[in-house]
Amino acid sequence: MSELGSLVAIDQAHPWIFNDGVIVTGTVLFVGSFGIDAALRRNGRNVILRVLLLLMMTVVAGSTAMVGLFPWPDQRHGGPDPFGGPGVVAVAFLLTPVLLTLAMWKSGDRILRACLLGNIVLLVALTLVRSNVTGVVRGGPSEGLVQQLFAVVTYLPIGLCSAYLLGSARAWRRIGMIAATGIVAIAGASSARATQERRTFDAHQQLPNGAADISAGLDSIRRRTGMPAFAGAVFGPRGLVASGATGVRKLGDTTRVLPSDRWRLWSDTKAMTAVLIGMYVDAGQLSWDATLPTLFPSIEHMDPRFKAVTLAQLLAHRSGIGEDPVLPPSASYQYDYPGARELLSDSMRPPQAIRAALASLALTHAPYYAPGSRFEYSSWNYIIASSIVERLSGKPWEELLSSRIFLPLGMTSCGFGFPPSHGMPTEPWDHLGSTPISPGIHVAPQSDITRTYGPSSTVVCTLNDWGKFLALFFRDGRRDLISQTALDRITAPASSNNYAMGWFSGPRRGFEGTLLCHTGTNNLSMAMAWVAPGRSRAYMVTANSFTPGTSEIAMATLARLARTFP
Repeated sequence: MSELGSLVAIDQAHPWIFNDGVIVTGTVLFVGSFGIDAALRRNGRNVILRVLLLLMMTVVAGSTAMVGLFPWPDQRHGGPDPFGGPGVVAVAFLLTPVLLTLAMWKSGDRILRACLLGNIVLLVALTLVRSNVTGVVRGGPSEGLVQQLFAVVTYLPIGLCSAYLLGSARAWRRIGMIAATGIVAIAGASSARATQERRTFDAHQQLPNGAADISAGLDSIRRRTGMPAFAGAVFGPRGLVASGATGVRKLGDTTRVLPSDRWRLWSDTKAMTAVLIGMYVDAGQLSWDATLPTLFPSIEHMDPRFKAVTLAQLLAHRSGIGEDPVLPPSASYQYDYPGARELLSDSMRPPQAIRAALASLALTHAPYYAPGSRFEYSSWNYIIASSIVERLSGKPWEELLSSRIFLPLGMTSCGFGFPPSHGMPTEPWDHLGSTPISPGIHVAPQSDITRTYGPSSTVVCTLNDWGKFLALFFRDGRRDLISQTALDRITAPASSNNYAMGWFSGPRRGFEGTLLCHTGTNNLSMAMAWVAPGRSRAYMVTANSFTPGTSEIAMATLARLARTFP
């Protein structure tokens, strides 16, 4: 029941229903584990197997209860999460159903064996999906369903075996009654969530510019979650509809954040690069279907498997390029390119030259997966794509973005890279937990990206100016800058997880047509945007920290903004 409500508990009138349910579940499981152990002992089961099972069930029970002790939306809520938290907890969740199956295998009941074995098959399938499907791993639309199924395969065999051990003669009658009760309880929880009053922001307070001041509502969320600073805004065809900011720029300093502060957008920069390239497509200088040999004629030894890759596949993360081998050297990544770290750490050459070298480096090495076969998120795709327009124009990406997007849209606050600091919090600082991180390059886990990553990750701007860019995607946006045809291609999903070009794009309940979504983060701060082209609204939130649960808090806040300002 808790899993059904956790992702939106911040958005409900009675989130305690779901938080307290977690504590009850963990407590019952803890007590029940000793009962299962006693029953297995009476049936002469192996002592080592029993002790190991008791230990695993205790860990599962403890981690489950701990989640509820930090009730949603506290950012620590997700800390003990079995599939994103400490490794020992994840192992316990995975081993418990397996050990139960082994312990009950001598029961002689074929139906019970079949149920337990089927549960193990589902567990293996879910583990493979969770490990290999990018849309699930990185917060795609199926992640919530997979997490719910994980809860089922973990707790279902415990219930089955408990009912069976109470008395095999009437076990299946008990199991049926328990299953029916569970179905009714889950249906009731789902119905309760659906009928609860959804929260909205108080839109009565106004800022001098006429926009609604939502700072008080944001402050309520920030205080409950422990974030240093939290900001949000709603943008419409005529400008800001609502705006607010709360908290401090740096923990340990009293300087408050302001609605006019600049925030780091991180991977939300990618949509800007996609629009820039779309302008070149509109002008006939590029084609979405142009292949890499025509886009990089100077790369003589391109790996043959890259020769059919198109510009569109680069921007949709389906090119064969692996995930990012970035600084610092102490960080570990699944993929790497020989010499890449040296290039990325080169501060003497201009980023434009380094991007060209990185494109050549990546494309002369073998793909990390068959191009076009799957989605794999990689900022290198956008570094390579930007190198194409840099070659065509002879100008760096930063200058192109400034002259062709920022200047025409009046985005006067926009810049690139690290906000100026000089030891003072002139703008929001990143935070590693409760530790402020000064802008600049650091050693992991406080690592930061270099200027070379500009086309994927380095834009900084105010929420107002970010909204001016997002308004390009409105149905009544600036078509003198980019055509509707180009925007349609940019926002058309190219992957099963609804990733398009710089956006996750797909239908969402309560919105007319498509909703565009994207998150940018370096795991120290975050920016998230929803754009509803059909209603000509953009919803934005930013935070200067990022811990387990931050993304869900941001999504729930965006949902509340969307209801308050449709």
